[in-house]
Amino acid sequence: MSVAQTLNQLAAATTPVQAGTKNFSIKWLRQGLYEMGFDKTLAWDTNAPEGAYDDATANALKKFAAKNQIQSDGKTLSPELLRKLTERYDLLQSLEQVHRAILLEETEQLYDPADATHGGTLAVDRLLRELGFLQPHTNDALTEFAKLENIAFDGKTFNIELAKGLRACLLYFYGDDFLNLTWFERLTTGTLTTAKGSDVIVASGDKKVLFKKAKAGYYTVGNQTIKAFLESNRNEVRGLNVSDAAINTMIAVSENEGNLDAINTYDNAFISFGAFQWTLGTGSASGELAALLQKIKKFQPAAFQEYFGQYGIDVDHASTNATYGFLSFRGNKVVDPADKDLFRPPHRAFRFWLAGHDDRVKAVQIEHALSRLNTFYWKPQLAINGLLLAQIITSQYGVALLLDNHVNRPAYVKPCIERAITAIGLDKPVQTWTTEDELKIIEAYLKIREVYGATPMTHARKRADVTKKYLTQGVISADRNSFKFSATGERSLNSFPTPPADYDTNDYPIMTKGNKMITYA
Repeated sequence: MSVAQTLNQLAAATTPVQAGTKNFSIKWLRQGLYEMGFDKTLAWDTNAPEGAYDDATANALKKFAAKNQIQSDGKTLSPELLRKLTERYDLLQSLEQVHRAILLEETEQLYDPADATHGGTLAVDRLLRELGFLQPHTNDALTEFAKLENIAFDGKTFNIELAKGLRACLLYFYGDDFLNLTWFERLTTGTLTTAKGSDVIVASGDKKVLFKKAKAGYYTVGNQTIKAFLESNRNEVRGLNVSDAAINTMIAVSENEGNLDAINTYDNAFISFGAFQWTLGTGSASGELAALLQKIKKFQPAAFQEYFGQYGIDVDHASTNATYGFLSFRGNKVVDPADKDLFRPPHRAFRFWLAGHDDRVKAVQIEHALSRLNTFYWKPQLAINGLLLAQIITSQYGVALLLDNHVNRPAYVKPCIERAITAIGLDKPVQTWTTEDELKIIEAYLKIREVYGATPMTHARKRADVTKKYLTQGVISADRNSFKFSATGERSLNSFPTPPADYDTNDYPIMTKGNKMITYA
């Protein structure tokens, strides 16, 4: 059974159906009214399952009749009312095609003036004929319609304004809720969003998430922890040429960072995603999110296409380096705040949340989080007394502390280490430093970073205690020269950790602002 079959069946009945009737046919009648935009009148959310010709159904029929110039109180399915219901429902598929093309900004692809048998062309033709434009050729009818509606038309391109004009003229005959139907959202995004107070639930198949409302957007702290992933999927990260020493270092900072599926769309960075809350960037500035997606696209192209590419999200490679850049959306570079705002809606944030549950994307997140070291650990511009930070701090324990500090207060790492070296008076050649020497630097550094700067590192002591816990447990080592980034990398002759083989310092600008972690309960 279907809506169309039910309407034909009701029209063939010898006795008009009256209000108060309750049967399977009425259920399908109500479904048709819902699809034609009478959602709220039907009280659909609370009244959808029942096949009852109740007051809500009568009110919806009355509204439909009024919109279609039929005198009816909605309490009787007269032949005239059923005939018009059937006509309008039959037209619905064509109207939906135009509406979907508008939502996806694909109106130009919908209509082909050179092919009268093209599906989209037939849909446009049906709608124009319903409005009384009966010219032999669809393009002639469209030209006349554009002229009467004062809409620009070049004789071949079904532009979005023309599509919206055509849709608006037809919507006069349908319900006021037509444009807000949730099933259109599923049609275009593959998701369904439902309100829960001020919060929303977004679902697709068996996957769903509750996004909490905050300020101008939504957030979820997620539940996919770095530690849990690394404990069971170490090989996924090793496959990206990351050493066990680096993986252990990441475990040691994991409790201080965000979850792999954490999302925030409420602040001035538009959308933040993942373990280090990579963002689109504030205002018209570049952001770190583009660099992460660029890496996902490189290492896991199938996953990129699954979560982003097929929905029009891509990387603007010309403006994206290994640290910052811009995304593109449906072929347009995402720079202006108005364009970045397109990433705030829950159904789009859901794509990132879903990606944060995929082991392929999680592994890339871990590698990308560790590659933050490239922005300071081997940078000549941040050398202290001619020594790279990679020559000063070489233990897994020390690197974990620096990485955590850099995520929170990147500009503070060098001055805090510099002051620590001065405080302990270490002046012998770096090649002769021992584990005890490095631990003295670390001890002084931890005290300094608690108070350094106008806005000291957030919860500096607590974060240090978390990292030290993994040292006590034997997960990481405090031995000098125990850190190594790449699984296949070799140490330099002086045994200091070396950067990844493809490291280019120009790809990694010095970072000065820390990442915001989601702290809502």
